[in-house]
Amino acid sequence: MSILRYYKKLQLIDSLIRRKATGNGQEFARKTGMSKSMLNEYLKEMKEMGFPIHYCRKRHCYYYEQEGALVKSLFESKMEKEELKQYTGGHCFIPKDFPDQPSQDPLQAGRAARIFIYS
Repeated sequence: MSILRYYKKLQLIDSLIRRKATGNGQEFARKTGMSKSMLNEYLKEMKEMGFPIHYCRKRHCYYYEQEGALVKSLFESKMEKEELKQYTGGHCFIPKDFPDQPSQDPLQAGRAARIFIYS
């Protein structure tokens, strides 16, 4: 199996687990388009990679014991990190070069004041 197809399967499994929408093993396998034994192999490998996957017998679904998710990309660009250094703040980033006073120039007034990060 190609890395991309494998990664897409991991993303699907991760998404269902995070949403607690897996159902029991058989339902989970059906939702992912795998056999139950293949799904169990994926879950075993994910646990070996550090995913805190558990099964709730009361709710009949898989869940993560602690908050987290699969990373969105296997490659992180250095340029993105360097670009982020020019911003400060928490979830609301304001460029360091942003003027303190609002501009009287109508062309500058439309410039975005903040960049919001949604995940």
